[in-house]
Amino acid sequence: MALLIFDLDGTLVETTQLSIPLIQAEVKRYPHLKMPEPKAIQSVFGLPKKEFWETLIPDGNDKEILDIQSGWEVKLLEMMNEQDVLLPHVKEVLSALKQMGHRLTTASNCSTAYLERILESQGIMDYFDNPLCIELVQGRKKEEILKAHFTVLPKQGAYMVGDRSSDIEAAHANGIPAIACHFGFAEEGELEEAEYHIHSLLDLLELFPE
Repeated sequence: MALLIFDLDGTLVETTQLSIPLIQAEVKRYPHLKMPEPKAIQSVFGLPKKEFWETLIPDGNDKEILDIQSGWEVKLLEMMNEQDVLLPHVKEVLSALKQMGHRLTTASNCSTAYLERILESQGIMDYFDNPLCIELVQGRKKEEILKAHFTVLPKQGAYMVGDRSSDIEAAHANGIPAIACHFGFAEEGELEEAEYHIHSLLDLLELFPE
């Protein structure tokens, strides 16, 4: 049986449509900062937090960025309880994989609060064993989340499932294959190094049949 390690944003969930106006509202409180365009905000989703905010608000200082980030996350987490942000077929595919005996977990560049709120509010917590994020392992790169997983879970038969180059890099840094999701936030050519490529989560059921 396989161990499937899932990214969140762009792989299992889509929160950019909620986040874009929230982030812009927070930035607006600082008139001297350049307002990020919606496309720019969408392009940084899935990146580590430091890279996310430094790319999005390059002219902001540490205090301003922390204030914007905190304000955005508080409002987003409040909204999450009322919103369905799952990508198509998520529950169907996770349920089928779990019933087949595959083990599922997470590796996301998000905060602990975001991870927990996504899994709880979207009703998918029970599908995952020991879900982790970069804040929980106090890491700086996604590869550190995978390393933390492999202290308690077997590396043999493990796969990283994600939509950004950071997912592929994390997989290869840990000596496991990557499954690239071509329905997320990746730029053209970003996912070429992955061993497997899917265009819908349903494709996982063909890669991992019963």
